Amino acid sequence: MTRTRTTRSFALLAAVLAAQPACVGTIGGGDDADDDPGGELVPPDCTDRGPRMLRRLTGPQYRNTLVALFGDGVPEAAVLVDPVVEGFQVDATQAVIRDLDGQLLMTYAEQVADWAVTNRLGQLTTCQTQDDACARGFVEAFGRRAYRQPVPAASIDGYVAMIAAEPSFADGARAVISTMLQSPYVLYRHELGAEGDDGLYHLTPHELASSLAYMLTDAPPDAELTAAADQGRLATREDLDREVTRLLSSTAVDAALGGFVEGWLHTGDLLARAKADPQQRLTDDVRRAMLRETQLVYLDVLRGGGTLGDLLTAPFTYVNSPLASYYGVGGGAGDQFTRVDLPAGQRAAGILGHGSVLTRHALSDTSSPVQRGKLVRERLLCETLPPPPPTVDATLPTPEGAITTRDRYEGHSASPACQSCHSLIDPVGFTFEHFDAFGRWRDQDNGAPVDATGGVPGLIGGDVALDGLDELASYLASSEQVAECYVEYASYHAFGLQGCSAEDVLAEVAASGGTLDGVVRAIVHAPHFTTRTRD
Repeated sequence: MTRTRTTRSFALLAAVLAAQPACVGTIGGGDDADDDPGGELVPPDCTDRGPRMLRRLTGPQYRNTLVALFGDGVPEAAVLVDPVVEGFQVDATQAVIRDLDGQLLMTYAEQVADWAVTNRLGQLTTCQTQDDACARGFVEAFGRRAYRQPVPAASIDGYVAMIAAEPSFADGARAVISTMLQSPYVLYRHELGAEGDDGLYHLTPHELASSLAYMLTDAPPDAELTAAADQGRLATREDLDREVTRLLSSTAVDAALGGFVEGWLHTGDLLARAKADPQQRLTDDVRRAMLRETQLVYLDVLRGGGTLGDLLTAPFTYVNSPLASYYGVGGGAGDQFTRVDLPAGQRAAGILGHGSVLTRHALSDTSSPVQRGKLVRERLLCETLPPPPPTVDATLPTPEGAITTRDRYEGHSASPACQSCHSLIDPVGFTFEHFDAFGRWRDQDNGAPVDATGGVPGLIGGDVALDGLDELASYLASSEQVAECYVEYASYHAFGLQGCSAEDVLAEVAASGGTLDGVVRAIVHAPHFTTRTRD
């Protein structure tokens, strides 16, 4: 598309966008916060339920939205930056469009619109004339899919005028598509609702459909969910449960839920982690297989009605041939993943024994009790650990002679400046010592027998002594603190805000037996999912 045609339609574009909602958010700095677009973004309180708001789509969600609209082959570009908060890229207050983001987005929208008109126009409309009926039909049909709800009448008129102002229907469609792809109706998830007699704002059926779809699939509502919204079949808890059950049983949720697990366990950057692997066994294919293994086990437990405890102690895993060979276990048929029982003395049970976790939370060439212990403390127990003091040298001394990884860490952590934190972290990490920096089982470390004794010190009920990862996993599986921590992360990932309807969610999870799918339903049943306050 030429820039001339875009410029000629600018006045109409402005009129269309003027009829659309402004972005809702809370920015720190008092009444003059808007004067400082770089101000701190302050999350609203949502202890019971939070305020009405718009949530910008994440980069993957925007990409999946475009694929849903146009099919595969849509041009790709990194135009939305998703800040990492709490290990995830879903924060409702930090994901905003500022400064150059708008220019990048406009350029990308024009690129996609040009590609779509060239390659997909015949699939997007049954007519290509500039009369009112054809133009209006295209705007209403395409706009409904793009907006994920019926297009407001004022916007329809603006888009129809935009088509009429262009030399041809194709040029008009190009301008409409480009404008829509920059619209708050497309870029943002609407969580505004309609005011009820109770003074609360109840999310509309189409808002609920979008919330459910993006939460579980990172994509817009599918045909069934859209039909349910159109027909008013998202009005009750039973309606929402029906759609949750349907979606969880489909492969549509695999990537999104896999992304949640990667964020929760900090494994998402496994492919980029530097490793000193002289034998070149830890290939990119093996790393991808490790991530897929963790995703498949999580989905198996979730779909089987299992609990977090079942996930932490699962006596099985999924492997393809490369991963089975890497682990030294049987199973796998080429690139196909198959479920296999874990052999004793070769792999540890549960998700913490996966190569994705063990390899990610290690140094380039040695295991790291600190990284692994920190993972458990922060991501499974929800404890906050302070960073090392700025004056402390955290570099391990160069090993001399037959010294094990455990010996190196015990000597380094004996320093008074390090001991207060490492006395809580290292004993947890030592229970992982049967696994090296590459996630492989070992009985010896540098010629000495592995000592995997350790535990979880500093708990309210006292220190817990453990020997090996299986014992650690069994303890964590029975911990109420771990179960509540998981719910906190799952809720934050769903809402993009911390603490929303937390008591309601935790109470329902406890009453339902703590199943992973029950956590999803408890989040959907929470007051914050369906209703909002004015402010």
